[in-house]
Amino acid sequence: MQDNRAVILDRERESRILATSDEGLMGWTAAFGESGSLWVGGSSGLTEYDVRSGELRRRVTLWMGTEGWEFTTSRSLCFDDDGRLLCGLNSGLTIVDLDALDVLAAAQPTVQLCSLAWFNAQPTNRDGVWTVREGRWSVEVRVSSTWAHREATRLFRYRLLGFEPTWSEPTATPHVQFTSLPPGIYNLEVQAHSGITGWGPSQSVATFDVVRTRSIRQLSRRRRASRVLRRLTGENHELEQRVRERTIELRTTRDQLESTNEELATLARTDPLTNLANRRRFDGALAEALQQASETGMPLSLLMVDIDEFKAYNDHVGHLAGDECLREIARIMAAAVGGDHLLARYGGEEFAVLLPNVDATNAMHVAQRVRASVFASELAHHHSETANVVTVSIGVATTAATHDATADGLIGTADRALYKAKHIGRNRCHAAVAETGLR
Repeated sequence: MQDNRAVILDRERESRILATSDEGLMGWTAAFGESGSLWVGGSSGLTEYDVRSGELRRRVTLWMGTEGWEFTTSRSLCFDDDGRLLCGLNSGLTIVDLDALDVLAAAQPTVQLCSLAWFNAQPTNRDGVWTVREGRWSVEVRVSSTWAHREATRLFRYRLLGFEPTWSEPTATPHVQFTSLPPGIYNLEVQAHSGITGWGPSQSVATFDVVRTRSIRQLSRRRRASRVLRRLTGENHELEQRVRERTIELRTTRDQLESTNEELATLARTDPLTNLANRRRFDGALAEALQQASETGMPLSLLMVDIDEFKAYNDHVGHLAGDECLREIARIMAAAVGGDHLLARYGGEEFAVLLPNVDATNAMHVAQRVRASVFASELAHHHSETANVVTVSIGVATTAATHDATADGLIGTADRALYKAKHIGRNRCHAAVAETGLR
């Protein structure tokens, strides 16, 4: 899993993109099923892909008693011996029975006509066609749809063929109203929607035949012109007032929209658990820093930080406590790094610190300050083989100002240094040129 895409790596070490998603995919919330399927868990639900073709097979956005799909940070999507999907969510364990899902998916929601209510009209009905004269009247059409799972979540959409060929916006309202249609023949179609099966079949529920009135009262031209003039004068004054009011509303809406866009931009670049920069923001900042280093000739350093034996911490104290530990470690490291450098959550229990214009010696000083701050916080970890408190290991990498420096190269160097720090004992910092242990 890479951000918002699933990538397949075959035995020949060649990769291909299997599928992409509008939301970021959590790196561990995926499981292979039968018949070449891949199930992926995200914040909006479960999605099944065909591993060979990348085709989207089905998507589950709601399930029995499940209100939210926020998965935990460890491997939280797997199959049990009965072939059911076990989903580890922040709200608890949810079991999705695929046999029951197949039954629900086979039952698409259908629509039935409940009633038609006419106002200020006397229509006739013959062979299911309602005939009415043109005029000032209205008709309200009510429909219903029975579905096997969570009927309250069902949606409807409507279209009146002969008047408007496109579907209306989805709504939970099971009725629609039409007023004073012009002469013509109209056919009302309705669809119902469920979160598992999607939109059901399009069904025709009513047909209207609006006919012209044979006799229309003729008014004198003078009286009609006088009435039109008075009406237009009043409408002109009213329109001017509405324009002034609408101008004020548009200015207010524009200000609110700009504020909302700023908030959305911040959310898109922020990790929701720790409030640190997320992976997307880190990747962009790293690319900019490499470009700047190439242009200015200044060094660029990167710290890769990993919490030691965090899986054992999660296994013994639980994922809720694990999430709280991640938030506290993020707060401690932010204070140690300072506001001049970018601290980001790289994934799971791993963090990254970007240090523009910082050479290898000073980068090691920053790494030691971060490691020492976490150790001094004395967060209890009774199942660690390194210490009885939470510790971190840090890999340090520094690149010279060259046009050949790449993001993958710098990250790979820092990752190898981090692996070396883990291998030689954890709770320490390691760089390609020097190693600093416990103090």
